[in-house]
Amino acid sequence: IAFRPRIPSTHPEMPPVNRPPNDPNNSLSILLKFTIPTIILLITILTKRQHNCDASSIYNEHDRIIEYRSRNYTFPPQYLPATRGWETLMTRRFEQISRIPSSDDRWEGYMQTSHASYVLNNFTENCWGLTRAPDDLVEELRRAVRKNLASAVKERTVEVIEGAEPKFIHQGILMRKVLKKLRSMHEEWAGVPLIGNNAYGFRLYQNQSFLNMHVDKPETHVISC
Repeated sequence: IAFRPRIPSTHPEMPPVNRPPNDPNNSLSILLKFTIPTIILLITILTKRQHNCDASSIYNEHDRIIEYRSRNYTFPPQYLPATRGWETLMTRRFEQISRIPSSDDRWEGYMQTSHASYVLNNFTENCWGLTRAPDDLVEELRRAVRKNLASAVKERTVEVIEGAEPKFIHQGILMRKVLKKLRSMHEEWAGVPLIGNNAYGFRLYQNQSFLNMHVDKPETHVISC
């Protein structure tokens, strides 16, 4: 399940949408989010060239440095949080990424890890922790798995899972109950009000299933379990 911080807004809160991780609607929104600004930038550049504008007279290194310093940028950037433990972990992870043979996979690894190490805020002291869910809720989840195990279906392809395909059990009503019941526990741990974002269901990993290292969606999967 995943939560996102509650941000004050004048708009009414939208109910959570329980979409699987590889929902095409999610992919479309991400595509539009990054594609449209890129297209606008290209049109702007081409328009300026059509008007015979000298690019060097518009953008130059001197102006770039001034803008860089005005934003208080530094290089190399500082890890967030700037602790010895986090620096050791992230330095080791970047070194691992540098050994990935595929340039595409290596680029993706650098992008994800840069977000995790330099950009995203930490809401907790230790980033993760162990606790116990309410016993009655745990037992209800166990009963649901046992009851529906025989009818579990194969989950659609998830890019970060390799090996044997996991099985999946959809339990929409029960997942919404879990999202509501565990919110206060996560709020206490994170120290901020949260909004339930999604709870997919039961993913049943098989022998020889591998979940690769990855970074979840930073817009929605902020506090999760």
